Amino acid sequence: MEEKTEIQQKVEEFATFRLTTDLSILSEKEKQMLPHLLEAAQIMDDIFWTQAYGDKKELFTEDLDDYTKKFLKINYGPWERLKNNEPFIEGVGTKPSGANFYPSDMTKEEFEAWSDETKTSLYTLIRRDDEGNLVSVPYREAYKEQVKKASDLILQAAELAEDAGLKNYLEKRAEALLTDEYYESDMAWMDMKNNTIEFIVGPIENYEDQLYGYKTAHESFILIKDKAWSEKLEK
Repeated sequence: MEEKTEIQQKVEEFATFRLTTDLSILSEKEKQMLPHLLEAAQIMDDIFWTQAYGDKKELFTEDLDDYTKKFLKINYGPWERLKNNEPFIEGVGTKPSGANFYPSDMTKEEFEAWSDETKTSLYTLIRRDDEGNLVSVPYREAYKEQVKKASDLILQAAELAEDAGLKNYLEKRAEALLTDEYYESDMAWMDMKNNTIEFIVGPIENYEDQLYGYKTAHESFILIKDKAWSEKLEK
């Protein structure tokens, strides 16, 4: 019997679990919304890869075995998240504390001495210009093509939305992806009461930025509400 590799053992420590829900509770238009939302969610996933590591195409080379590829996908990069981000790909160094939100060669002293009003924004990347100086790049510019496509998809879903609160939220969130102004869409999300579909999308949590905790990473969730249980919890 062939001995399992270390990577294979690590992959097999994870169990695959299929999340399902009862789509029969959705109207026909709500069902038509899902492909648009799923495609927008995939774009957020692609952006997260860029923020956590960089260009993932550099990692997934032809010489990698299937288990290594699976472990890369589990960890969104070559660092083992459940083992203090230790690298598991040969030749890969320590994960930068600031992930890919900041230049890998930037020091804290350099950042703190740099005078820029937007450097601590939740929605900017820090990069270097051609002369090596630090510059702040808004997410709407750094991921221009991706957020435009995601915004268009969300607007297509909004056109199908029958719940006024969900429609309002989707329209505002689509705009927010293009402007980096999220307050109004956050408030619209909180105002929703009767929606069956719950859609979280955009830069939200700052856990990936272990350097300062300033930068938020893109993410997305699509949930179907169990209204019967929701009503029970309200009592």
